[in-house]
This record gives sequence, C-alpha cells and structure tokens, in this order.
Amino acid sequence: MKKFIVELVSDVDYEGMVVEVSFENFILARLNYDKGVDNIEMEIPSNSSHSIIFPLDGYLECIEKAKEILIRCYNEDQRKHSDREN
Repeated sequence: MKKFIVELVSDVDYEGMVVEVSFENFILARLNYDKGVDNIEMEIPSNSSHSIIFPLDGYLECIEKAKEILIRCYNEDQRKHSDREN
C-alpha cells in the first residue's frame, strides 16, 4: 500500500525542527517555523540548483480554492449529465 509519511527531523539548515512529508520514499515537502509559527514555510525539494519556498498558509488557501473549483465543475458536470438523461 502506498502511503504518505510525516516525519519530524533535525536539519542543520534550519534553526528549529523540520517536518518532512513524503510519499513512498520521495520527499514532497519540508516545513519549518524559522520565521515563527504564524509564518510556517514549505519547501519543495527540486532536482535543480534551488528549491521552491513559499508560505504554507497561502498554499493551503490556494489548494482549498482549487478543490472548491473542481467540486463546482464536478457538480455542474453531474447536473448536465442528469439533464441529458431526462
């Protein structure tokens, strides 16, 4: 069974502890609170020379909005499909 793993780690690149989120053995993200607990950042490791780092709260808002858009589209598709059958 494929699974997500959330693991607390110590990383010398950060002042505090870091949480790594992985799927199987692939690290998806590292979250840190170096800028304070109200400004948690998420880093997405990259194969290039740099990683992408951005505010976790903004990312969560964006993902939630994307989910809401997809749900609205799904509901509209279901309604259209139902209308065609009637």
